[in-house]
Amino acid sequence: MPHTTHLCQPLDAEAFLSLKHHFKMANTEVVAWGGINEKRDFFRNIDAVRHRALRSKTIQTSFRSTGI
Repeated sequence: MPHTTHLCQPLDAEAFLSLKHHFKMANTEVVAWGGINEKRDFFRNIDAVRHRALRSKTIQTSFRSTGI
């Protein structure tokens, strides 16, 4: 059914937006200090970013905002 993916994928609503935001902030910080952020650094950085972004409250809000 068209226009229903937000109902089928509730984590896209809040949780992954938060993850994307925190990951961009971490990348910006690395570059600001003169570092080079490459694709191979993704797995080195993602654990800390994931812990900041994917909190239980954020995940619950994602489900609540889609009505699940």
